Amino acid sequence: MSVKILWPLRKKPEAAIVALVMFVAIAFLRFPLLPSMLVLTPVSVLIAWKIRR
Repeated sequence: MSVKILWPLRKKPEAAIVALVMFVAIAFLRFPLLPSMLVLTPVSVLIAWKIRR
């Protein structure tokens, strides 16, 4: 399943890392979805903003 998520992101390593961290947090560490999204969404936006500058 994670391969399906990561395959379109293969040219964007920072996006792939965020997706992989989210997958690990939810699937393996069993963190709830909503708090994970509330933390990692702003982090991913910040990373994208820093990369684009």
